[in-house]
Amino acid sequence: MKRFLIILLILLLPVTAHAEDPEGWTISWKKGLRFDRNDGEMGIKLGGRIQEDFAYLMPSDQLQDVVPGGYGFATEFRRIRITLSGYFAKNVIFKTQYDFASKEDDTDTPGFKDVYIGAKNLPYLGTLLVGHMKEPLSLEMMESSNGLTFMERALPYAFVSDRNTGIRANNTALDKHLTWQFGIFVPTGDKGFNSVESDQVHFTGRVTGTPLFENEGARMIHLGLAGTYQYGNNVSEDFKERPESNLAKAYLDTGDFMRDGRSTVGLEAAWIHDSFSLQSEYMGTYLNSTYLQGAYLEASYYLTGEHRVYNRKMGTFTNRVHPHDKKWGAWQIASRVSYINLNGNDIRGGKELNFTAGINWYFRKNLKVAFNYVHGNVNNGDTINIAQMRTQIIF
Repeated sequence: MKRFLIILLILLLPVTAHAEDPEGWTISWKKGLRFDRNDGEMGIKLGGRIQEDFAYLMPSDQLQDVVPGGYGFATEFRRIRITLSGYFAKNVIFKTQYDFASKEDDTDTPGFKDVYIGAKNLPYLGTLLVGHMKEPLSLEMMESSNGLTFMERALPYAFVSDRNTGIRANNTALDKHLTWQFGIFVPTGDKGFNSVESDQVHFTGRVTGTPLFENEGARMIHLGLAGTYQYGNNVSEDFKERPESNLAKAYLDTGDFMRDGRSTVGLEAAWIHDSFSLQSEYMGTYLNSTYLQGAYLEASYYLTGEHRVYNRKMGTFTNRVHPHDKKWGAWQIASRVSYINLNGNDIRGGKELNFTAGINWYFRKNLKVAFNYVHGNVNNGDTINIAQMRTQIIF
């Protein structure tokens, strides 16, 4: 009953979407509850997301011998996030976000994600942010989890550092056909609380281009190059990955090992032709005289005529779909193949090849139901099959 009331409240909020305060403030609903001063000097937005996952997990007997359990029905709140963001003095921006459902190593560890302040419209730099934020590495990483085509990011995500604390600049050039992002970070962890135990520093950058961009992105080509160098001495590292379901066990795991510097490179490409989309990424990381790598290729198609929406300022895809059919919403079908190899020299983390099929139903622009079926081949023989579903509300 409580869950129903929350959904009902979110659906009814847009009905009271706009009211103007006589003392100079406007209250409105636009991708969240907004409070804006009429002179444009200050604005605050309150938003968030709720994602709940359901899955039926079917690992082979061999996988259960290696990692016990992980068979049968499972469910969890994948994300419950509240976000407060805004601006003041027109060009100063801020954001803070708290995730009540965050987990780390299967343990509930709620915490902050994305806590920063910055300035926009700066000469040459564009936007400059200081605080806790994503490192600009990978097209999928820079895309919000609200707008992913599949429930989880592909296997090469294991190489991405996610969020850390630092300073990041991003800007556009050539009439927004070119974007760049660069940052310097210290590894404080995805929630920004971990103390730095060594002299680690990450230098991370990403450049994207759109040699073709027509019809407001309905026909376009995206190309990208990203890289990071993680400086450090005697750093403890551990690569692990689940089979593209947060409810499954991590069957790939290198275990803890020590390293010094680490270099990672990523290649990106996407092609949009009306309702059809192709997207691919390759990632490789070099450390301890060992090269580990992974890649994915995905295709999707909107049965109801929509197309994916591109953010030209950040060189990534946005998280909102506007269904053409106001009654039944938008329908999208998708498939993906992804691969990762965590074996090399003295590092033995395993390798995996996954095939995923998906159906997305965008009932409204803020309501989504996703269905994924994952078939994973682990270490050239062991298999896992996963049928999973996600309900998502954005407010």
